Amino acid sequence: MFYDRAAKGCANVSVFDPADFLRPIQVARKSTARVKSPAHILGDSALHAHLTREIIKYFPDGSYPQFSHYGENAGEIAAYFSNSPTDYTPDSLIKQDWWSVHLVGTGSDLIETKSLPRTLGEMIEEWTADFDARLNAVDRERTPEEQKFAEVSASQASAIDAIGGILRTKIGSAGAHWITAPEGISKSRSLFDATHQAINDLVDYDLPANTMYAFATYALAKEKCAEFRQGQINNPKNFRRPIKAIVLKSFSRVYKELARHFA
Repeated sequence: MFYDRAAKGCANVSVFDPADFLRPIQVARKSTARVKSPAHILGDSALHAHLTREIIKYFPDGSYPQFSHYGENAGEIAAYFSNSPTDYTPDSLIKQDWWSVHLVGTGSDLIETKSLPRTLGEMIEEWTADFDARLNAVDRERTPEEQKFAEVSASQASAIDAIGGILRTKIGSAGAHWITAPEGISKSRSLFDATHQAINDLVDYDLPANTMYAFATYALAKEKCAEFRQGQINNPKNFRRPIKAIVLKSFSRVYKELARHFA
């Protein structure tokens, strides 16, 4: 079979892709991947969500076969797929030791199968290792806040919302809280936003509302101070009482500058 859409000046081009004929034939074989049990994967909501996000990269919504859910098949994990928007009982699947979707059920004859780069078991092992490395870096149980953050942070936007929710909860609670989070999810902005309500609560009870933030360098402090002021300009109703943001220098820095000035 040939088609005549070749570039100008070129001969006709075959519609066959030679790679289709060079790819090894899929055979059923036992995967050597160290995959967690279906009960473990399906019972760990954060891990399950992570594995779902990863497989959807290869089977995006609206493209069929479309990933539906993970399930158990003969005691091993399997991925199930729908053949069309009206396929409400997905039976097409990739077993743990397969890499291509085995199309089954109504509409299976109207679509073409799609594949993973390696077997499902091997891909899940890789995705799970990545999940463990990022979220289980220390040998301990996650705190409730860490678990919630892991479950809902599917994108940068959702991570920003999640860290904002944690900060709003913690800033109004007693005690000291040490919170670390990845770069780029607006920790400072979320902290500034969370501070608004805390300051308003202090004002309501006629208590001092002075608040301090510490940063690694004076340059960063000046940058964040400007960001805080811009937030006040953009959202003037956030504060019931005007708050002026300033950069406070340490005693040693002030002493050093004065010594140089009067030397």
